[in-house]
Amino acid sequence: MGRRERFFHEIMSLNPEVTGSCHQVVVHFPDGRATNFVVDCGQYQEEAYNYRNKEKFPFDPEKIEFVLITHNHADHMGRLSQLVKEGFKGKIYVTTETEKLIITALRDAFKIMKEDTKKHNEKMLYSENDLEETISRITPCDFNETNYIDRNIKVIFLMNGHMLGASMIRVQISYPGEEDMCISFTGDYKPNNIFFEVEEIPQWIYDEPTEIVVESTYGYMNSTEVKYHMEDDIENATKAGKTILMPVFAQERAQGMLFMLKCMQSTGKISKRIPIRLDGSLAQEYTKLYMASELLKKFNKNDFLPENFEFISKENREMILANEDQQIILTTSGMMDHGPAQIYLERYVERRDVLIYVPGYTAPDTLGYKLQHPNSKNQVVINGKEYYINAQVLTTNEASGHAKADELIALLQRFKNPILIFVNHGRKDVLQLFAQRVEKEVTAAKRVEILGEHTFVCNHYGYVKHMGSKLFKAMTKNEKLRKKEKKKKCFVKKPRSMQKSYHNYSSRF
Repeated sequence: MGRRERFFHEIMSLNPEVTGSCHQVVVHFPDGRATNFVVDCGQYQEEAYNYRNKEKFPFDPEKIEFVLITHNHADHMGRLSQLVKEGFKGKIYVTTETEKLIITALRDAFKIMKEDTKKHNEKMLYSENDLEETISRITPCDFNETNYIDRNIKVIFLMNGHMLGASMIRVQISYPGEEDMCISFTGDYKPNNIFFEVEEIPQWIYDEPTEIVVESTYGYMNSTEVKYHMEDDIENATKAGKTILMPVFAQERAQGMLFMLKCMQSTGKISKRIPIRLDGSLAQEYTKLYMASELLKKFNKNDFLPENFEFISKENREMILANEDQQIILTTSGMMDHGPAQIYLERYVERRDVLIYVPGYTAPDTLGYKLQHPNSKNQVVINGKEYYINAQVLTTNEASGHAKADELIALLQRFKNPILIFVNHGRKDVLQLFAQRVEKEVTAAKRVEILGEHTFVCNHYGYVKHMGSKLFKAMTKNEKLRKKEKKKKCFVKKPRSMQKSYHNYSSRF
């Protein structure tokens, strides 16, 4: 292999679908060195993949030199402490705004894990020392500033409207006498935000050749298809005397919904006499951090709490649950699998005077999804018990922090020389659908691929080849061992998996 051919990188992904985001990049230099780094290190939140959260990483964390985090959502940063537990000793780079939030998230995750493992008599995934070691490795970076990771790699965090602190990340890899290799990670992307104005990405970044790893959560629909009815739904429910239960994600969704309710109060759409309450310690902590945010203060959006508002604690929760007067309750978690959400559902799901309003995406197999798609008897199982769904259940995607397909396409079209576009972070069917659309509409793209079960080898020209992913091979091996062990324990022959294979978009090559 010639000298020039020895300057390349491999890129691969851990997440088969939406959650558990984690991309490993291995850079090979002409002098024989190799640099390993990871972009995002998230938890799996789909039930089908949840067991992976308890397994070791399918790569050696000791060889990872640094980690880049796009934003502070559990499915993008929730396994950082496990990474440290398994030997990672490098720095964790985040935006300055994310640094203020992620420490709270990591401490809360440890608290929940500690309670859950004690409850189920399971082994702790990591210790408090691992948690503190993780926090000590967090390194804040300002937007639009060049961060020199080492002599060959520099990183720029670019503002992203997905949530406070969220970023797109541009990684530039250099070597004397060689053309640079660039990879741009969109993270979970949205072009705007209700709390702040999103800074424009410098034009020179759009002009230079780059690979792009783009999400596709809503890659099946356009922004014009979004129906804006949430305020009307809430107004109608309150006028009908209904109590509203709204499951929310702790960061951004909870604060955004509170801001919306405040605006509805000011326009008279809902009465200021109706109590508005927020349950979930993490959501409450984030709300306080948002109120203290310098960025939100800059845009006069830090005072977003509605009137007649209060936090719910463990001490007053039962009293509020027993109160049948009309109220609006926001509670974590957004997909209803964690946090206090299930406590409220057990009490409210069979009440006809309740509206359960789901203001965003819920992954298949989560309780939130099952509530919207009940069984033939119109029942849902909560904590092992069946409940009839008598409450009204409505949902909307208008509050989503994710761009729709046309907005993602518009972003990609601004890049003048996208040498390779990787579609990632979407349901299996959506990955295929969106990849086809990108190939058709982003005419400057030299090649479009789905980043998943294949490892891709690339250089500054773009695609070189692809092969079976080392990460997926390792995970598949773990899955087989897990299934074999489960079969031994229950002495029942397990039927063949019905899960469809994860097809590569360019299998024709």
